[in-house]
Amino acid sequence: GARGPPLPPPPPAPLPTPPDPREISLAVSRLADDLVASYPEADLSLAEGPCIVATFVELDRLDHTSSFGRILAEQLMGALQRRGLTPVELRKTTSVLVRDDGGELGLSRRLAELDGAVQAGTLLAGTYLATADGVFVHVRLVDMRDATVLASAEAVFPHNSLVDDLLHTRSVTPAPQPGNIYMKRLVF
Repeated sequence: GARGPPLPPPPPAPLPTPPDPREISLAVSRLADDLVASYPEADLSLAEGPCIVATFVELDRLDHTSSFGRILAEQLMGALQRRGLTPVELRKTTSVLVRDDGGELGLSRRLAELDGAVQAGTLLAGTYLATADGVFVHVRLVDMRDATVLASAEAVFPHNSLVDDLLHTRSVTPAPQPGNIYMKRLVF
């Protein structure tokens, strides 16, 4: 049989739409709403004293975190402050550090640059676990006096290139050397 002209190649598949960073913010906002809803009378302003917000850590390795864990803590700090919680900024320096190559800095992770004691009544802590099906996130508000969980919430973040990039920027907390303590004194 006679053949007609060859068919043109199919059009290229559309490029995947990059993830919208606002999706993480919206998911964190829902997580904050769920945490508030689980608190007695849903009023975080009733929490005893200011709150320390800790970096979220890997569930199976509590000394490991990532940019994902740090961004969750950062965004939850703001979201919960807007909902009545009083967070304390642990990384506040004793003064504004002016650096030629880095600008004016008010936050640091260098112990020598930080204020000494911090007063706090609660701790916001969380874990995450990345699986093939998504990233499971758990957050809890803990009473610093007796470790009672006052409120909790959980969410599952779907994998996308943004979440995966944040997960792959990992860091490990070094084991303290004898005689060194890598924490701030907490006052209750």
